[in-house]
Amino acid sequence: MRSRTLRGLLIHTADDLGTAGPYYRYGCGLLNGFAAAEQIQPDADHPLQARIDESVITSVETTRTHEFLWDGVSPIVATLC
Repeated sequence: MRSRTLRGLLIHTADDLGTAGPYYRYGCGLLNGFAAAEQIQPDADHPLQARIDESVITSVETTRTHEFLWDGVSPIVATLC
């Protein structure tokens, strides 16, 4: 795992301490290693259905598409770094 991927994973799974999202006082929240491990495990179990994408946008490839399944009810949460 690249360092930028780990940083995004830790931001994505951090527990909010104050206002939701990044906040000047608490940053992105409190590190939650268990939640981070829970995000990694499905990628290890099912590599073709990866939820963690380590791709780069360049001047040649200016867009990136990622398909996912949604139940239509729960919130969609994504972290881009």
